[in-house]
Amino acid sequence: MARKVRKKLGEIIVEQGVASEEVVAAAASTATASGKKLGEVLVDEGHATEVAVAQALAAQQGLEFIDLNTANGMNLVDMSLIDAVLVRKRGVV
Repeated sequence: MARKVRKKLGEIIVEQGVASEEVVAAAASTATASGKKLGEVLVDEGHATEVAVAQALAAQQGLEFIDLNTANGMNLVDMSLIDAVLVRKRGVV
């Protein structure tokens, strides 16, 4: 069975309109030189938000992105599956 080729994160970032090809190429060079990940560099340099990078990573993996910082995202979480001690310790609401 043939293995599906995943798109590179930079390609997805450009397709989603988050950053230009030039910005992604420069960030990729910085990532290679610094040992950081591309998404981390894009966020650190202000070219992308953490959410935008997370959305691109989800798309790369073929997964649905759910932003738990929104009311809609929180409605998708079954809090009964989270241990009560963890909820109290970490302040999960």
